[in-house]
Amino acid sequence: MRIALACLALHFCAAAAPAGAGEDPPPGTTLRFDLASALRVDRNFALAPAAPGTSTLFDTRLGFGLRSVTRQDRLILDLGGTLRLARLPGQGDEARIDDRTARLGYHHTGAGARMEVRVETGVADLRFLDPLEQARLSGSDLAGGTAGQRRITTARLGFASGIDAPLGLTAEAGARTRRYSGAGAGHYDSRSLRARLGLRLQLAEGAEARAWLSRIDYRAKDPAGSVERQGRLGVTLAQDLPGALRLELSLGAARQTQTTGRRSTAIGGAVLTREAGRGRLSAELRRDLGPNGPRQTLLLSRVIELPEGGLCFRLGASRLNGGATEGLARLDYRQALPTGRFRLRLSREIASPVPDGGLDVGEELITRADARYRYQISARDRIDLSALFARTDPALASGAGRQSWTTLSATFTRQMTPGWALAAGISHRRSTAAGIAGRDNLLFLRLSRSLTVRP
Repeated sequence: MRIALACLALHFCAAAAPAGAGEDPPPGTTLRFDLASALRVDRNFALAPAAPGTSTLFDTRLGFGLRSVTRQDRLILDLGGTLRLARLPGQGDEARIDDRTARLGYHHTGAGARMEVRVETGVADLRFLDPLEQARLSGSDLAGGTAGQRRITTARLGFASGIDAPLGLTAEAGARTRRYSGAGAGHYDSRSLRARLGLRLQLAEGAEARAWLSRIDYRAKDPAGSVERQGRLGVTLAQDLPGALRLELSLGAARQTQTTGRRSTAIGGAVLTREAGRGRLSAELRRDLGPNGPRQTLLLSRVIELPEGGLCFRLGASRLNGGATEGLARLDYRQALPTGRFRLRLSREIASPVPDGGLDVGEELITRADARYRYQISARDRIDLSALFARTDPALASGAGRQSWTTLSATFTRQMTPGWALAAGISHRRSTAAGIAGRDNLLFLRLSRSLTVRP
């Protein structure tokens, strides 16, 4: 889970993040200490239709990270918090500690077996939450200026044995909870529990059979008191074919229990994959069971490895039984240029509240765009440009309840020393809900320091 605050302008100043934050930690034990202070001034912080006046925020982010890596074990611990001083129109001055985050991960690999444990939690003030930085976006995230706090906690335990043997077993259990305090009626608590047990059997060279059994339990404290329980079982057969092809066929059954009744249906699908030079081409047809009933989905995917980047795109369509057909798409393009780097991400997907631990509506059609370009002026100076967009449609393209959010920003960053970085920039934000738009222009200045030591 990733909770980011707009007041820290993290998506503006991504260049100032500690090097190697998204990479595998090196062997041994390392400690990382992060300090970042950001001053932000804007005229319409809550993106109201009429700007209420100037807001000033001064945040100091403190972070601590521990990495311990051996041949068999990997331990990761991250802690963070933000000391915020804010002056908002009509609310006076306030000081608080916000954006409290904690992440613990442990991975062990033994003789033919592995185990993984992951726990993450984060508490954030809804007023300062940047929706475009949410890994799981919902319509309620785009309604800015809402009072209250939100805590999201996720936990996962996974085990696998017989990794290199003809017979293998996998087991996984996970939970995701979302709780609000002091928020309005449009925000409600929810939780999702998942468990899965799988068995893998190597039949012959290039042939494999898998059997799986899973359980999902979702509950929400919304006005309808939503409850969703699903039990699934099935088998998958995979076979390598001539011409660098691989075919996977799945067949199973699912039973769904809701407050409105119970239904059972067949699930399954087929996936054909072909390795082609520096990339991969695949076609997938599947039938699944969602909170609104059985859904059929067709997807065509292509992955291309480029000399200085990569391209991955997916096109398809999804149809709910008795409903309309929705187009789906995803594009991820990255390219290293002589003067910098460029990345573009586009997606149009259907999100379900069941695995996400709670959307504030049922299924949503979510469209997102993320374009970023970094121009390296010199070894110490750079300019970052970004354009971020998100739109949620709770009624699946009917237009009812549609909301959108757009952010355009430019940031100049100077690496003063190997550990200290100074960034300044400007951003334009726009939010639209129920046909009413709010706009905001903001300026920010950020000074950050990252230190990594080996005890």
